[in-house]
Amino acid sequence: MSFGDNFQQLSSHRALLHLQDAEIQLLESMKKCIDQRIKSDRQYASALTLVVSHAQKLDSGISNPLFQVWSNIVKETQNWIGLLRDHAEKLSFRTLERLNSLITEKKAARKFYLDEKLRLDAELRKVKDDVAKVKQDYEKNVTKHIQDRLKLEDLISKGVPPKKLEDARVRLTKSSLKLHRTHNNYVAALLEASEHERHYIKTVLPNLLNYQEEIEKLMVSQCKSILKDYADLTDFSTPEHIEIYKRIHDQASSLSPVTEYKVFVDQNKSDKLTSSNVEFDSQLLMGYNGTLKENQLALDTFTLEHIQQSCAKVTEQLQEYHQKVLSKESDLAVAQEQLNSVTSKEDINNYDIHKRTVLKLERELGELRCKKEVLKEVQDLYNKQLNRLGDRAPPAGVDLLENSSLPTSNYEGADAVAISDGARGQFKLNMVLHKLKKSGPVPPPPPEKDFIPNSSNGNDGEVKPPRTSLTNSSSHPPMGVMKSAALPACDSYQQVAVGQESRTLRQIGTNSGKKLDDEDWFHGVLPREEVQRLLVNDGDYLVRVSTNRKTGENQYVLSVMWKDHKHFIIQGQEGAWRFEAEQYPTIQELIFNQHNSGNHVTKKSGAILKNPVLRETWELKNDDILLGQKIGNGNFGDVFKGTYKPTNSEVAVKTCRETLSEDAKKKFLQEGRILKQYEHSNIVRFIGIAAHRHPVMIVMEYVPGGSLLNFLKKQGQHQSKKQLVKMCQGAAAGMAYLESHNCIHRDLAARNCLVGKKNIVKISDFGMSREEEEYTVSGGLKQIPIKWTAPEALNYGTYTSACDVWSFGVLMWEVFSFGQSPYPGLTNSQAREKVDDGYRMPCPDHMPEVIYRLTLKCWHQEARERPHFSEIDSELQRIHQSL
Repeated sequence: MSFGDNFQQLSSHRALLHLQDAEIQLLESMKKCIDQRIKSDRQYASALTLVVSHAQKLDSGISNPLFQVWSNIVKETQNWIGLLRDHAEKLSFRTLERLNSLITEKKAARKFYLDEKLRLDAELRKVKDDVAKVKQDYEKNVTKHIQDRLKLEDLISKGVPPKKLEDARVRLTKSSLKLHRTHNNYVAALLEASEHERHYIKTVLPNLLNYQEEIEKLMVSQCKSILKDYADLTDFSTPEHIEIYKRIHDQASSLSPVTEYKVFVDQNKSDKLTSSNVEFDSQLLMGYNGTLKENQLALDTFTLEHIQQSCAKVTEQLQEYHQKVLSKESDLAVAQEQLNSVTSKEDINNYDIHKRTVLKLERELGELRCKKEVLKEVQDLYNKQLNRLGDRAPPAGVDLLENSSLPTSNYEGADAVAISDGARGQFKLNMVLHKLKKSGPVPPPPPEKDFIPNSSNGNDGEVKPPRTSLTNSSSHPPMGVMKSAALPACDSYQQVAVGQESRTLRQIGTNSGKKLDDEDWFHGVLPREEVQRLLVNDGDYLVRVSTNRKTGENQYVLSVMWKDHKHFIIQGQEGAWRFEAEQYPTIQELIFNQHNSGNHVTKKSGAILKNPVLRETWELKNDDILLGQKIGNGNFGDVFKGTYKPTNSEVAVKTCRETLSEDAKKKFLQEGRILKQYEHSNIVRFIGIAAHRHPVMIVMEYVPGGSLLNFLKKQGQHQSKKQLVKMCQGAAAGMAYLESHNCIHRDLAARNCLVGKKNIVKISDFGMSREEEEYTVSGGLKQIPIKWTAPEALNYGTYTSACDVWSFGVLMWEVFSFGQSPYPGLTNSQAREKVDDGYRMPCPDHMPEVIYRLTLKCWHQEARERPHFSEIDSELQRIHQSL
């Protein structure tokens, strides 16, 4: 009861797709349920922890059995809580991750099956369409041949001058030549179509369906393993739960990949496909007087060279497929050996990997063998005629009626007639053929080479290096007293360095006239997560401001690294600040004396202050930023044009709304962290972060031209094509730099690029960026710019630098459409569906064809086939120079 035998009709195909969709929905539902179960177990464990904590508060010092029993009960309960939490974590990091992977594989398997089915059906249709086209040509050429022959016979009977007879014979020769070649093409096409369809029905389609069936079974096996894992991790082993979880185990164990689809096959099976009647149309030769015969190649002076060339071409193709088959057989043997080496199917992951490889290679090998057999049949057709001819001269392709008498039969003795005509007739025939060759069509020029070479050093088949990733470069050096990393000088922006020299608090002393804001170890409202990135070694510390979540009041906090990150609220008010011991009139004096005394901050913590973490150069004071005109809205707050007072320079300032969640504030500061690592002429320049108080601000260079989108709408039509190409090239150069630093932008669009002096484009808005080779998101598409996002990111939530390449293709379309919104007239969901179906936006009126070809490469469905930004940059430079 296999898919290959029972699912060949359209109704079964649709049923299989419907089943796959239903299975994906089921897995998604399972994922939500398991996720909710994890949350419930964690909440339950937290509630029990409160029970244990309350029980442990009792310390009567009495050792009666009742107290001892209760103490043991509490300890066992605590052990049970630990087990519960451990199982919940395993559910989250093992079971749920495996289920996510299975969902992704399930979607990919459905897409692969549908794509392959459409491809195979299209190939079959094309072969049949080719037969129909050749048949039409055949009908036209037969009609033309008959007309030319009747004309020649008429002229002969009328006794016209020799010149007119010669012209008529030339026309008859031409029509005969076309007819004979078309005849051969028709015969070969019929055989190819018949063989192609036979193999499609007998081997290719069943192989695809059987392959899909085996893949589905493997995924059922994975699902079974996941359900058993879920059952194990949710079994509490109590009398009340044993019966419940026994039923869960039984249900999970009842899954059988072998019989999973039996009922489904019985309900949806259909008859096997039958071959259509692909035969020679005998009506084609009605009224024809010549040497052509049904289902037989015509080998004569017209077709000898053509048959020899066709045979050589088929032989060459056959040899190529022979090598492919040998290579695939070798790969299959290796894969089968690796599969056999898996000692037990209990190693489900390793077994599945090798089993999938074997199934894939078997399917591909079967398809290659079918194509090879089709070519072998065509080769035999040609060789049979060539071998029959041997070393003899080929017969004449047409009787030019050198004798005035008209033919009375179907020229079945054409070979003998052509030879007995003598040298004179053969000479004239050769002259006609010579004229036809001289007046033949000029061959077309060779196609242009693709703009991206297959290899950079001439080595055939060299594979491009993968998009590798470095680790996140957010680590900090050990800090005795931290020195700030000097940023390179940028244009007119000079950083005001604070705390550059190494010093201790004893050397700094206490300056009663110095404000807390001016202390180098005071970091303002920098969030806890950012602070913990700065505290590395035991004894590292700093002071910051935090907001009490309940009262909304600001409070000063001492953050210390001592075996772990610890945070102490500085108790008191103006004139009386303390931790546990003596009070001091200022926080500066409190910290100074706490550092020099070497005492513990609190007895319970044991933390000692050793190394003050001083502000880095990019940590600016809010008072040094003068906000001016509002110039835009960001994801986290307003954007202003401002002045950086220490250098009196114009800057752009992004603000973070105080009302945002802690998670949103972290994402806001993440943009600053990413920006401060990069320096490139096509990336907006980072100056610093001001976080002494709210609002927290990211300070960047001010780019006077505004957003690229507004520039295109207002001035795009006044720019030359060369200028627009240069702007695209600038954006590509900036993205190539980011790609080399393993940064995925994720929101590349004209609205997120700025235009500087001399129309230099700068990449901006890194709010969605990630410093990873591959990044996966979940939780819906609310924040995702659908029309700029690559299909794989929308379908699977996986981002790579290739996704930015897709977005860059949309950016180029925006540039040459002068800021028009992409996919005009379509909603986000409509655009997404059309792109999944293969639709690509047409070339804008002002976009050069060579740029559009590059854009289509950026929109390749397969991410690995898209060019790297370094290649795009080089190509755009070449195009710019050629314009």
